[in-house]
Amino acid sequence: MNVWHGRRRRAGRVAALMTLLGLPLLVGCGRAIVGDWRMVQAIPNRDVFCVDEATFRRDGTFTATTTIEGRTSHETGTYQFTGFKLRLRPQAGGQRAYTAQLKPGELLLRDGERKVVLKKVKKGK
Repeated sequence: MNVWHGRRRRAGRVAALMTLLGLPLLVGCGRAIVGDWRMVQAIPNRDVFCVDEATFRRDGTFTATTTIEGRTSHETGTYQFTGFKLRLRPQAGGQRAYTAQLKPGELLLRDGERKVVLKKVKKGK
């Protein structure tokens, strides 16, 4: 076996190992936001862009109260969270995608210059 073949084989093993180790992280990303969330900050303000409250379930469904451009609505639908992007697909139709940043107990959603910060609600509160 030549040196090049040995390096290529090791690189293949490393790539396979990284894929196996990283796969559970990607699969588990959606579970990281499961639970009840409440808005604590909206920029520029609540009337322009806000997710007042949201519940994300393990089965990929959500319920939320949102305010966008002065219109408040209560919606249900499905969601997909990849760790950096949150996609909401309301039953009423359409799709919205937000840049997402998850910290312990805090979820930051951005839509361009607009953003909303949500805090995870502890059970029983």
